[in-house]
Amino acid sequence: MLLSLSLWQFMVSLAGGTFLSFLAVRPSLVGRRYFFYHGLMIGVVVIGLYFWQRTMLSDEMQWGFLVFLIGIVTVSLLPLKAFWHFSLILLGAFGWSRLTGMAWDGSASTIWLFLHELSAPLLLGFTMAAMLLGHWYLVQPKLPIDELKRTTLVWLGILGFRCLTTSWLSYQYLSQFSEIEIYRHLFSTTEGLFLLMRVLWGLVFSLTIGWMVWSSVRIRSTQSATGLLYVAVLSVTVGEILHVFLKTAWKVFPA
Repeated sequence: MLLSLSLWQFMVSLAGGTFLSFLAVRPSLVGRRYFFYHGLMIGVVVIGLYFWQRTMLSDEMQWGFLVFLIGIVTVSLLPLKAFWHFSLILLGAFGWSRLTGMAWDGSASTIWLFLHELSAPLLLGFTMAAMLLGHWYLVQPKLPIDELKRTTLVWLGILGFRCLTTSWLSYQYLSQFSEIEIYRHLFSTTEGLFLLMRVLWGLVFSLTIGWMVWSSVRIRSTQSATGLLYVAVLSVTVGEILHVFLKTAWKVFPA
């Protein structure tokens, strides 16, 4: 049950974040096929997730699934202008928030946690989107480099924010231990080792790769950037899977 819940949270975050990444590209430049192919991929994932876990979904989540799916299908199939793409993507984002049950009560701490949770799907989605867009330059070699630059900058901004919020939550968790206990906990317990791997591999290493990606994009080396983005997708994915397990299995991070 715990594994199913963790995989559900991860896959919904990946699908929702990739869909939101459509906001970073201009339909008039990337072309209809970009939205069709990637929207089809997201739609298949979401439908598969729904039939896999539909028995655990509340009525609100059922409606969220329907709204999210309508947004994906409309953006992927209809030749709409940028304004309508943005509107429908935001509508899909609302449906996705209902699908995941995300909400806040208005307090500062809850909004902070909400933004922290929202940064997870955005990070996963924009990492995947940057990699897919890098491949798209093989399909449209005359596509302006500004599209990849914008997506990469948004991805790096979200990664930086994710680093800040996760570091703060990690500090809050470790503050209950003394200095000696922190070392023992990090290097001799399962949750401590997972926390260490989450920070070093999922965040520090991802930031290092991000700097290399940006350096490649600046000199218009799209193939090098795409290769590096493969590694970034791997590091971010592993880091976020570890984050989900730390949150659901050991309550290191607030759910």
